[in-house]
Amino acid sequence: MLRVDVGAIEGALVNMLSRRQVSVTLFLGLLVIASLFGCRAFEPEVVIVNRPPETYIIGAPAETSGGYFHYHVFWYGSDLDGAVERFVWALTDTSIQDDETDDDEEDENFDPADNISTLDIGNWTTRTDSVFDFQIGQGQNLSYDMTLHMVAIDDRGDFDRTPARLRFVSNALANPEIFYIRLVGNDSIPFADNDTIAFGDPLLLAWRGRTENIRAYNTELLCIRDTIPPCEPDGSVVPDGLFGFKWRLTGELGGNCDQTQEDCWSPKLWDQVLGDSVSFFADVTNLYFANDGSSSSPFGRLLDSGTVQLMVNTIDMAGVELPALKQILNIVVNYDPQTVLLDGELDPFNPGDTNLYPYYEVYFGAEAGLHAFTSGETVPDNSRVVFKALGRDNPLDLRLNQDDYGVTFQGTFAARQRFHGGNYFEFSPQYSDPHETDEWQATTADGWSADTLSFQVGPFDYAFTMRSLDEHLRRDGHPDTLSFTANFPPCVQCIELLDDATETSAINWTDDCYLPACFDVTDTMYVSFAPADPSRHYMTQEGFGMIWVNPSTFDVKYTEPVDPTDYVQILGVFYNFRMFFHGKEYVQETPPVGHEDERIMAWQYQVDYANDPTFIIKDGGGIDDITSVTSNFATSDPLTEPIFIDSHGVWVFRVMVAIPHALLTQGEQAYFSFLENSYGHDNAVKIWQLTTLQFGPGTIRSIANDQSICEWRSQKGMYHWFDGVRTPPLHGRSCDANNYNTADQRVEGSLPLDPFAAFSDGGPYAEENGAAVKPFFFKAELSTGGIYEGGPPPGGLR
Repeated sequence: MLRVDVGAIEGALVNMLSRRQVSVTLFLGLLVIASLFGCRAFEPEVVIVNRPPETYIIGAPAETSGGYFHYHVFWYGSDLDGAVERFVWALTDTSIQDDETDDDEEDENFDPADNISTLDIGNWTTRTDSVFDFQIGQGQNLSYDMTLHMVAIDDRGDFDRTPARLRFVSNALANPEIFYIRLVGNDSIPFADNDTIAFGDPLLLAWRGRTENIRAYNTELLCIRDTIPPCEPDGSVVPDGLFGFKWRLTGELGGNCDQTQEDCWSPKLWDQVLGDSVSFFADVTNLYFANDGSSSSPFGRLLDSGTVQLMVNTIDMAGVELPALKQILNIVVNYDPQTVLLDGELDPFNPGDTNLYPYYEVYFGAEAGLHAFTSGETVPDNSRVVFKALGRDNPLDLRLNQDDYGVTFQGTFAARQRFHGGNYFEFSPQYSDPHETDEWQATTADGWSADTLSFQVGPFDYAFTMRSLDEHLRRDGHPDTLSFTANFPPCVQCIELLDDATETSAINWTDDCYLPACFDVTDTMYVSFAPADPSRHYMTQEGFGMIWVNPSTFDVKYTEPVDPTDYVQILGVFYNFRMFFHGKEYVQETPPVGHEDERIMAWQYQVDYANDPTFIIKDGGGIDDITSVTSNFATSDPLTEPIFIDSHGVWVFRVMVAIPHALLTQGEQAYFSFLENSYGHDNAVKIWQLTTLQFGPGTIRSIANDQSICEWRSQKGMYHWFDGVRTPPLHGRSCDANNYNTADQRVEGSLPLDPFAAFSDGGPYAEENGAAVKPFFFKAELSTGGIYEGGPPPGGLR
């Protein structure tokens, strides 16, 4: 019987099934690997549904430099698989590209392909060109960096992924301008900054504007762009190219509006978004100020005397506004009063006043009294000047006080003079307090008031000013001024050389200036042991002493030097004589009786010897140098003091003259032989020259000064000026400022007068520096006979 092994059959079937599963698994794995790394026949292809368009800008402002804001721009687009249907464009501020990134930062401003929300600022068009007004919109600035973005859209609505962009500068030609007009009836009167209207006078103020930034527009396009009429396309009426005006008043009239906190401009509209009123440029071209007190508004109130500040602004088609400073118009309310200084005239409105103005008052001397003068003339120093001014309020101004038409007056002066003849020094007091003289006040609206003002002068050039003030204390902005000079120069009358003991001056202090007998004659003075000729002027012998000479340094002294080393001592005989300096002031500057010594306050002098070319010898008790001022003085013995001033103001200088004893007593040859035997020939010649410097011809030069400092003559030592010039008749010439400080006046400043002295000019005997020149000759009567007149030793120099 046949047997079937069921278990074996089951095992075989299981093994067969396992091999099939493995094969399938291997096939699937190989298929996956082939799909990843297999041949090209299995690579999928990307299907492009639509290609984005490209955009190009041409015929535009130059990249990065730009052009005029009004510009014709061209652009176009291309699409490789379709057509460009339209464009969207936007205008933004130019951003600064970061050099460290390749990304275009302008994408953040406008790129619809990447950020659809940027379409909010986009503008759609199907055109490929347009005339743009690239308005600047930065206030008064005339240029601004901008970027024009242009994006093409194709027939499937796809945006250009890389927008065409133009970075440029939009430029305007100029800022707009405004000009003002005052309308009076049918008249249009130009009105400028700081023009004046009468107090209480109504003002209808209009303004117009213009701009250069419409230059490239034809009339038809201008009518389209300019939104404010009128305009006629045929050119009969051309608009101004402005988008309107706005205005504001500053200060109290403007409600003290703080523009940093709020919008102070008018007119205004309600802004729903802001929930507040905002100003805008509108068709407003005039304002009316009734100026009559009819209301409390700025346009109805009576405007105060002073300045009303109105601001008007405009914006033109380039988006450019008026510069801030040109937005301001100052309207002056109330005309200045008028002031006229009389100049060599009588007061025509007050016949009772018989004085010619201006005048000065002299207090002392034969010409004491009042003297008229005119602008540009010279008045005496220390005199009192008196000015008279006429003034009135402008008749156009409304007068609040109908019972008083007068004005008040103030005055001041500016003084200047050279400091020691060098740089100018200037000073000025404050204006005096407002003042009026009742009997000289105007009684009608067009009448003139008058007032006087006086002050005491010093040695300066003056510019005197007076101004009138109206009932509002408004000052005359163009006061009247007269110029004059104070202080006449003094003169030199005479220079005398007199014996130190017995001779007296023959010159009277009232004599004329530059007496010919003094300057035309050469005074000769002698030294002698035994004066015998009565026709000669002999110096007074003072005694014996040593003449100290240094042949090496060519120096000579009449007293022992500090360091006597290298000095040779020569026995000398010393003599004295006196130099009398006579000077006088201008006749109207004569000092009062008893003060004649104050007529010449200082001198400049220099004594020169022909045999002393290097100016070794210094003579007199003062500063023997024509460039320096001598103001020392003595009040005791004129025969012993180096400088003495007598009761008539004559200055006396004592001069010492030295002569070698051997020369005077033994003669020229004996003296020179002594020097040669003692010191050798070369040194003997030098010692001879040093011990005889003063003998021979010489000159005395002198300049008289009429001022000095307090340490010498207090009355002419200090000039004081005050906080106001309306001061008492006599003031200002004392060294102590406290002499003048009272309840109603105060010393403002002081000047020592020495630097501001007037100098004599030398008259007909002047040399180049203005000094008067007096010639003289020193001679010696030798005991051996003969006259020594200076010069080299016997036999001459060899």
